Amino acid sequence: MSKILIFEPHRMLRQAIALVLFADHDIQFAMSIPDAAELKDYDAVIIDGGALVNDGKYSDREIRMVQSWQVPTIWLDGGANGQTPQREGLVAVKVPITRASLSAALADCLRNFAKAQSPDRSVDSKVKEGDVGAGLIELVDVVEEGAEVGS
Repeated sequence: MSKILIFEPHRMLRQAIALVLFADHDIQFAMSIPDAAELKDYDAVIIDGGALVNDGKYSDREIRMVQSWQVPTIWLDGGANGQTPQREGLVAVKVPITRASLSAALADCLRNFAKAQSPDRSVDSKVKEGDVGAGLIELVDVVEEGAEVGS
């Protein structure tokens, strides 16, 4: 089971992403962008870059931090005027995301990173070929009756 760190500032989206991934992955959440040293125990990171741009929390510092990571990264790109970090092991996914696009991007990211790290060994069993859900992530599926709305 892969250990995934998710940086998503919006609670409903955080829950939706976790709902898609929780059965096959150990999910943790970050409230701020971690530095590289904090990521040593994680197999991958999912970060909502569009939310950073929209919330005004995206600067050269954050770009440098993400570019310094040595862990596979899924960058959710909201198409805002932000720059997508470029590095080996980073996959940008355009929003809106679907279960299939998120699952496929994570599987590809983990598989490619594992191959790059140990090209002579077979890909880690944590990454299953074709392990992809279907359909859009339905936010109504994760919102409980009477739950507070907002982040």
